Amino acid sequence: MKVVLKDNFARESVADILLDGCEHLTWDEANRRANEYNKNNPYDRYAVVVNDEYRLWKGMEDLV
Repeated sequence: MKVVLKDNFARESVADILLDGCEHLTWDEANRRANEYNKNNPYDRYAVVVNDEYRLWKGMEDLV
């Protein structure tokens, strides 16, 4: 599992970001890190847990 930061406003032009060091985690560890991030960073992004095969959305690069 990995933890990805997504746009709070679901704007297609905003790319996903992989949270630093949050790849190939167990579900419990990924969930803990996502909850911790969401609790401490209530701004324009939120953390979600996704499978390791998830392809990050590249924002405008994927739209063009």
